[in-house]
Amino acid sequence: AAGTSEAQGRAEPHYEVLLRQQVGTEDIYLGVDFERDGSAAASENVVIKVKLPLVSSAKMIALDVKPFSMRLETPNEYFVNIPLPVQCLEGKAAAKWDIATNTLTVTLNVDPSLSKVKVM
Repeated sequence: AAGTSEAQGRAEPHYEVLLRQQVGTEDIYLGVDFERDGSAAASENVVIKVKLPLVSSAKMIALDVKPFSMRLETPNEYFVNIPLPVQCLEGKAAAKWDIATNTLTVTLNVDPSLSKVKVM
C-alpha cells in the first residue's frame, strides 16, 4: 500500500490481525456447543493491533471500516488498507489507544448473518 498514490509517501505500519471467539468453560471442557469450531466462521470478532510509534495522540488517526477491509491513516506518518479475513459490520468498530506502547487495538464485529454458514 505504501507504493500507491493514496499513501502519498506515508509508511505502512506493522499490524497483526487476530480472530476472537466468545467461549465459556462449558465450551472448553464439555463441548456443549456442537455447532462451534475453531474456524474463522465461528469467530465473533476480528481484533487488529497496529503499532504507530510516530503517533502522539489517537486524535491523529482516521479509520474507515468496510465489510472486507479496514483503512487506517494519519495526516503525515502512516497509511494502510488491511484486508479482513471474514466479513465485518461496516462502520462498526471499537478502538483503544495504548499510549505506553503507541498501539491502536481495533475490535470489529463479524457480520452475524454469516453465523448460519456451515463449514464442512
